[in-house]
Amino acid sequence: MNPYGKRIITAVFGVGALFGVLLGVGVVLSTRTDGNIRVLTGEVNSVNQDGWAIGFDEDDGDPAEGYIVAGARWQRAGAGFRSGPDPDTGAPTCLEPLTAGQRVRLGVIEAKSDGFSAPVVAWLECLTPPTQRFAAAGQ
Repeated sequence: MNPYGKRIITAVFGVGALFGVLLGVGVVLSTRTDGNIRVLTGEVNSVNQDGWAIGFDEDDGDPAEGYIVAGARWQRAGAGFRSGPDPDTGAPTCLEPLTAGQRVRLGVIEAKSDGFSAPVVAWLECLTPPTQRFAAAGQ
C-alpha cells in the first residue's frame, strides 16, 4: 500500500475513534444524577410477586411511593452490604414476595436524562422482617 493510502486509513480510524469518544461523553452527560443520595426510612406496604418492586411509606409522612429494587445492593441490619439476591429466595431477605410490614432504609438517587427523571434505589437495608403475608392471586 502506498503512503497516501495509509494516511487515509489512519485518518478514517482517527475520526471514528474521536466520534466514539464524543458519543460516550454525550451519553454520560445526558444520563446523570445530582450526586445527592436521599436516605429514607419507613415501612414496606407491599412487595410484588417477584420481590423486585415495593410500595413504601416513608416515616416522615410523605405520600407512599413505589420503587424498583432490582439490582440494588442490600444488607440485613448490622451485617455488611451484599451484591445480588439471597441465594435461597432470589431477593433481599426481607423482601419476600407478597409480604408487607417490614421496615427498611433506602438509599435513593435521582437519575436524569433529557428532561425525565426517576428515583433509583442504590442500596437497601432490611431493618425488620415482614409482618404480613398475602396469598398469590388465584390461590
